[in-house]
Amino acid sequence: YTKTNTKTGEVYSGRTSGKGSPTDNVKARDANHHKNKDGFGPATLDKSSENSDSIRGREQQLMDANGGAKSTGGTSGNAVNGISNNNPNKDQYIKACNDEFCKF
Repeated sequence: YTKTNTKTGEVYSGRTSGKGSPTDNVKARDANHHKNKDGFGPATLDKSSENSDSIRGREQQLMDANGGAKSTGGTSGNAVNGISNNNPNKDQYIKACNDEFCKF
């Protein structure tokens, strides 16, 4: 999912899970989201999958597409990457995402 800051235009990217529909899971996550107090609007569903590797890769692709994490000098609404550059499984997550959803 993504959330956009109405004042700055920054986009926060995240992932969630749950037992409801994808839309219901995102709504439940958004209800008490830590970015709400910072001016970020409602969460919008991007992609859904039961493959956690695909979703993990998609979260990182969204961060990168929206400017990158602040910890790496980026401009997105995310403080840190969803997948560390040191994570030995990073390529696996990105490949799973590309295989399921196609490259961003």
